Amino acid sequence: MQVSPFKVLWEDGTLTEEKSNSAYEEGWPARRYSKSKGFTRMQMPIARNPLHPVYDLLYDLYYHLGIKNVKVFEDEEGNFLVSLRNGTFDGTKQQYHFLKNHLIDGYIIWKDERILIQSDNIPVNVHFKQKTIDVLIKEKKGQETISDVVERLVQEQLTDKSQS
Repeated sequence: MQVSPFKVLWEDGTLTEEKSNSAYEEGWPARRYSKSKGFTRMQMPIARNPLHPVYDLLYDLYYHLGIKNVKVFEDEEGNFLVSLRNGTFDGTKQQYHFLKNHLIDGYIIWKDERILIQSDNIPVNVHFKQKTIDVLIKEKKGQETISDVVERLVQEQLTDKSQS
């Protein structure tokens, strides 16, 4: 398999060459970009066989979650590193187990015959007085958001307590 230009050499010796960027030209259904914070990450082998189930799974992820919510990279060990935004799709138990077995960060949950993909960033609503917000703004470092500042300060406080 060659990625650019995309070519596949099949077991019977035939060569298939794709001349278009079919992900954008096939008319895939438009999927909303998930704005939820965090990613679920998996590391999976880059299969040599083009008929390996990993390729069907990646296609399903792109199709059901949307091309903006799925990022696939090759890591330094020669594996796929897949980052997914939160979402859900109709998958098989086999796909669920495959994702679960290759999970690095986040959660893969089987619920109501669907695969739920969720990062380990859990939203929590907290209400602060304006005085506290002003103090948090003064504590910001660089490009930190207020959420980042709160998380950093909580982590520092927990670390200090555990060392005492």
